[in-house]
Amino acid sequence: MRLDTVKALMVKELTLMRRDVSFAVLTLILPVIMMLIYGYGMNLDVKPVRLGVVYAVLDKDVSARLSAINGSEYLALRAYQDPAAALKDLRAHALMGLYFEGELSATGEPYLMVNGSNAALASSVISYSSQAMGGSASLGGSAVVSSVPQVTVSARMWFNEESRSAWYLVPGQVVGILTLVAAVMGATMIAREWNRGTLETLLNARVSPLDLVVGKLVPCYLLCLISMAVVLFMNFALFEVPLRGSGLWLLLTLLAYLFVVLNIGLLISALTRDLFLATEYSIILSFMPAVLLSGLLYDLRAVPWFIECLGRLLPPTYAIESVKICTLSGGSTATLLGNLGILLVMGGLFFGLTVRVVSTYRRSA
Repeated sequence: MRLDTVKALMVKELTLMRRDVSFAVLTLILPVIMMLIYGYGMNLDVKPVRLGVVYAVLDKDVSARLSAINGSEYLALRAYQDPAAALKDLRAHALMGLYFEGELSATGEPYLMVNGSNAALASSVISYSSQAMGGSASLGGSAVVSSVPQVTVSARMWFNEESRSAWYLVPGQVVGILTLVAAVMGATMIAREWNRGTLETLLNARVSPLDLVVGKLVPCYLLCLISMAVVLFMNFALFEVPLRGSGLWLLLTLLAYLFVVLNIGLLISALTRDLFLATEYSIILSFMPAVLLSGLLYDLRAVPWFIECLGRLLPPTYAIESVKICTLSGGSTATLLGNLGILLVMGGLFFGLTVRVVSTYRRSA
């Protein structure tokens, strides 16, 4: 590798990037928009849930249970003494659940009826109501009579005490956003030279494949560092995600991951030789698997084994695991080191493949 040639290529790329507005949009504006969408749009905290309470007589026990429910910020109560009116509002979807006091239920015990038209919301109603009432209601459709003594469960949620969905989703989406930015940016570099007809000039200038790939990679990497700084700032400052692990391990993981994804984008660009196709393939082959097959939204242990094996072959799986460890749990160094090693091996593999593909241009030219 000749350093003077690489330096000249880097200067050329940085000059083109400075003149092209699309790189500024991809580096700064797109990450901000996506962080706002994911942080505020993908919110699993459903509150307040509209819950109807049906009772005949407001005695001491009923008042105690209603006070417990009314003290929850996740529930909005509406009182009824007419069961027919309450059922009418439930059928009209004005309520997501009805809580019947004992003498108005068919079993003589407190009873919770849930609107099951939305499964996720129905689960929230059951969870919120049972926590507020301390498990006094019989959930799921019928009262359960048992001779087993009642056990009071005291739950403690580690790593996310407030059960904020943003803390579950945003750290992983940092990886997803960087995947999109780096893959698309890398996919434009070599394919753009083919579309403009300037790659033949570089080949005739005796630029080696290694010089060409490094000259494209380094400017993209510098711009991706700006995107990484933006999304990390929003992650910690705007959405208040904690940093309970090592900040150094977090940075090392993201730096290695950017190297992997940029090389994937460059490899796609080198193989397609077309700017439009390279951009489309980079989104399909990098961003979509990063969201769906990496454990970001769905636990890989809950999917069929062959899907889990496919997910374990993808770089985002290891990056997301390390980012969540660094932010939420501060887990073992061995896991972080193993994931970092896997990412570096993958980055070297894709870098070598890209240089190999570019080296075939001169023979075919």
